[in-house]
Amino acid sequence: MKKITTKFNWTAVVSAVLFSLFFVQCAKDEEPTPVTPVDPKSRFVADWTCTEVSRRDAAAQPFQIHMLNGAGDSLVMENCYAVGFANKAKLVVYGDSLKFAPINQQIANGIFLLNGKGKLTNNSTIKMTYVIDDGNPIKDTIDAIFTK
Repeated sequence: MKKITTKFNWTAVVSAVLFSLFFVQCAKDEEPTPVTPVDPKSRFVADWTCTEVSRRDAAAQPFQIHMLNGAGDSLVMENCYAVGFANKAKLVVYGDSLKFAPINQQIANGIFLLNGKGKLTNNSTIKMTYVIDDGNPIKDTIDAIFTK
């Protein structure tokens, strides 16, 4: 009986490893896809239908408001509290949230927006709460839903 011996061929192993490394090193790196930053305000800038529910008065009929792009991280809301499109309130956007700033804004003759904030709940709905001083002894707290 003849004994079969196998010898390990180190030259073949080293050649295979070097050959593999050569192909890995020569592979072209993929260019990363450039990511354009999305301005958080762009999700809010639109014409919205506002449904306000007052904690003091009877619910108002739905009405239109416009949110316009402002300077920096701000927006301008026209017709807030249904006081007319010539009257504007300023908001600041941070992520999916927004707040009225500065506080105590006069949005119409004798009507002040004391404070308020809201959140974009999906691409077509904003839920907000704000407080209005319209000269009545009790301030008007509003829960509003804006829809596109």
